Amino acid sequence: MVFLLRTHIRIRRYPGGRWEFQIEHKPGDTKLLTDLLRRIQALLPGTGAGGD
Repeated sequence: MVFLLRTHIRIRRYPGGRWEFQIEHKPGDTKLLTDLLRRIQALLPGTGAGGD
């Protein structure tokens, strides 16, 4: 799940019919991603953060 949240895929089609795929992998220590992962972890059972 963390891999998908950090991955950005850009697909571009040029007028001549050629396609370009660009995959970017963003750093995982951004404040937005860290906060989101903490909230998701709190929702999961057995993590100790969200209750069982």
